This record gives sequence, structure tokens and C-alpha cells, in this order.
Amino acid sequence: MTLEMMTLGQLIEELKSLKDQKEALNDQIKEINAQVAEVNEAILQKMDEQGLERGEGTSASVYINRSVKAEVIDFDAFGEYIVETNSLHLLNRAVNNAACRELFERGETIPGVMPRQYRTLNIRSARVK
Repeated sequence: MTLEMMTLGQLIEELKSLKDQKEALNDQIKEINAQVAEVNEAILQKMDEQGLERGEGTSASVYINRSVKAEVIDFDAFGEYIVETNSLHLLNRAVNNAACRELFERGETIPGVMPRQYRTLNIRSARVK
């Protein structure tokens, strides 16, 4: 039966079934991700013990990739630096939606920012009697 032929009730039941399937798969993914993290850590530990940067098995090889990422430990100092040096390029180009929404609700406008409303559908399981 196509979606167009289904009643609203049937569509809701289909949505609930799909969400349940997705949740079960997400639980499996979480479990696998935890196992992957555990094996990654074990590999890194063995490589460190052996002083290796690369390793290989029969079907795959690994190598250690190093990168530097910024971790802000004092937001006040960081904010002052950005303002004093006009270094806005150090920030990601994303807005704090909650803070903007609060200003919009007070009737304020923010130059260069437009409120946009999105619609989503929420689903709740029926209470079992």
C-alpha cells in the first residue's frame, strides 16, 4: 500500500514502527561505537608501547594522525582577545539559536539575522492501559 492510500491512523502507526526500528538500530550503533572506541584505544596503547606510528593486519592498516585543536579554557579572556584584536575569524559562523530566539520574542531585531520558523512532527507512544 502506498503512503497516499493510507489513512492518517495507518500513517501514524507506520511512523511509530519506523521510529522503533530506528531506535533499535541506534542502540546497536551505540554499542558498536563503544566497542570501536575501546579497540581504538587498545591499538593506540599497543602502538605507543612499541613506539610505532603505523601498523597493519591482513585486511587493514592504521596510522596515527596528529592534529592540534583549540580548547577554550577561559571564555572571558578569549572573548576579550577577540574584541581587542577584532579577531572574529577565530569564531565559527553559527549563531546561538536560543539567545537569538529570546531577543526575537522580546521584539528585538538583530542586524543580518532573520527569524525563520521550522515545522517538525513529534510523535509520542500511546499509553498502554
